[in-house]
Amino acid sequence: MGHTVVVAGVGRTVGAAVARRFAAEGCRVGLFARSSGFIEELAAELRGEGAEALAVPTDVTDPEAVAAGFEAVRDALGPVDVLVLNASAPGGAGPLDTDPADFERTWRVRVRGSLLCVQAAAPDMLDAGDATDGAVETTTDGADDTTGGRSDGTTAGGNDAADAGGTVIFSGTSFAERGAPEQVAWGAASAGARGLARSLADALPLHVAYVAIDGAVAPPESTWTGAIPADAVADTYWSLVEQDGGTTTELDLRP
Repeated sequence: MGHTVVVAGVGRTVGAAVARRFAAEGCRVGLFARSSGFIEELAAELRGEGAEALAVPTDVTDPEAVAAGFEAVRDALGPVDVLVLNASAPGGAGPLDTDPADFERTWRVRVRGSLLCVQAAAPDMLDAGDATDGAVETTTDGADDTTGGRSDGTTAGGNDAADAGGTVIFSGTSFAERGAPEQVAWGAASAGARGLARSLADALPLHVAYVAIDGAVAPPESTWTGAIPADAVADTYWSLVEQDGGTTTELDLRP
């Protein structure tokens, strides 16, 4: 049976490419965005191709809207086991020109919104993980045949990713590591999102991956050279969902 996916933050580039790729793989797809127009069109397109898709206008910074959005997906498509955190907000100004309200808005979308979505999706994922607990192989002396580890490319601290019930993918940026002097709101929010992803990877028996997109992303129909094709981003995200054991927690994606 295919996955039930929520893509939180669906625009015409990464979000749309991910939704189309995952739907092509047999996933049921819930589409979140603040505005309904594009996600309604995309959901209709996916349904026309035989996929199950649901457009849910959702402000990821609103706890009640997030809870209602996940409940709508759960009722229509089933328990959520893949979450793609792709919501964004403007953040293009230097430190002395940044409006504090814009700074806060960017953080609320990228960091607080991600936490709210994870909190809404996690019960489904953890229930799915619990259902596999009895299937863990044992060694001859009765000990679980599993390994512990850390979130730096291995299973997350004390939690066995092989038993994970779901995958959480952050659409991140390289600003999280090298700063963004002309986009300080994005730089701060990106670092916060990366820190949240690492904390979740250590705290939960889920596959949590932060993808640092290091460059502009071009939509599928674009002939723009020197950018990362949106379809390549979607391919990378799907490879993370398919990954046996869920051991990749960070990667860089470059042109």
